[in-house]
Amino acid sequence: MPTSGSQTQIIRLQALGPPRGSVIAFVDTRMPSHMELYGCTLHRLGDRCWINPPSMRRLGKDGQPVIGDNGWAICDPIIGNHGLRARWSRGILAAIRRQHSEVALPDEGAP
Repeated sequence: MPTSGSQTQIIRLQALGPPRGSVIAFVDTRMPSHMELYGCTLHRLGDRCWINPPSMRRLGKDGQPVIGDNGWAICDPIIGNHGLRARWSRGILAAIRRQHSEVALPDEGAP
């Protein structure tokens, strides 16, 4: 359980069965400002881990998802500013390490 209202808290961490690409879990979090974000994704690729903010599928003019060259639907992040996102990601990873020691994460932050 969280020990301080001034730290990021993990509300829910739901591991995926088989990973989908680099995604290994879904994370809901409460920021020190008490803002809650639902549907963040925890990624792992080799020795790197990072958190992506919630995103929305990009839709074409026909209302259908836009598919990228890799065959996957393109998703646009809801939170911008790469520098802030990297710091935000590191804060959530630290909260996961504090509250969910059963999840083995490398010491690296966002890529």
